[in-house]
Amino acid sequence: MIGVLAWAAAAAQEFPQNPIKIIVPFAVGGSIDVMARMLQPQLEASLGKPVIVENRPGASTQLATLDVAKAAPDGYTILFASDSHVINAVFNKKPPYDAVRDFAPISLLVRFPSVFYANPSLNIATLRAAVDLIKRRPGKLNYGSMGPGTTGYLVMEYLKRRAGLDLAFVPYQGASPVMRALVADEVQLAVLNYAIARGAIEAHRATPLAVAGAQRLTELPDVPTVNEQGFPDLDVYSWFAAFAPAGTPQPVVQRLQAAIAGAVADPKIRAAFADQGWEAIASTPQQLDHWVREEIPRWQTFVKGSGLELP
Repeated sequence: MIGVLAWAAAAAQEFPQNPIKIIVPFAVGGSIDVMARMLQPQLEASLGKPVIVENRPGASTQLATLDVAKAAPDGYTILFASDSHVINAVFNKKPPYDAVRDFAPISLLVRFPSVFYANPSLNIATLRAAVDLIKRRPGKLNYGSMGPGTTGYLVMEYLKRRAGLDLAFVPYQGASPVMRALVADEVQLAVLNYAIARGAIEAHRATPLAVAGAQRLTELPDVPTVNEQGFPDLDVYSWFAAFAPAGTPQPVVQRLQAAIAGAVADPKIRAAFADQGWEAIASTPQQLDHWVREEIPRWQTFVKGSGLELP
């Protein structure tokens, strides 16, 4: 035991000696990809080594997540995960990874509410109006999301079942492709965060219908929450967090957490996060571990209420 502790301490003192990879389980241009690239220069300055952002979309984030779970536990491979990290583990009867056991938590990065959007061609302004329209046009409309196991999919499928809606699902490999599809009217509805849709909103090419959170967004003061529109069950928050493979020495984890906390503390980064509609957190590893353990039963309750299962 003493030898193991000595090795871990030595590893931390020498860390890092090589470039560090941040694995993003979504396509380039999505919100978590944008966040990783915002933090990249500050992390490189703090750690003194190159930090490479690598996008590995697929299987509702499970491909990249499993890759990191199997990576060497040396601190050189980090997962920037979304709440899909927990949702997939809950939603899938045979999850390919354990959200707690297979990862070393580093830091909860940000949290934020998602927003329901519609293509302007629908000529609606609220989620309640969207539900009424879908009921009048069964089987004629569809929604886009990043696939089963992601917040947008789960929330929309939950709404479909609770409201008895006939609404088709079209999968995409990232938030940016979903937003492009919405603007192009390939899909008519989507649930995404504010940041990815801001440009489309300003150009009047996407209409925000409801905020899936307890409070209205400062950036969208006229858009009511799901609670205000009679859908309290859809009050869900999304989040981004950093994980390493299980077994990564705690001194290395602490070194990574300190670098992330330092980057997030930068006033320019905090302002950029706020501009994206994100609440900056930069938690400790222990706080992230507690957060994940709380999220699991919360999403279990949500999934049970929806009656959903992964295909």
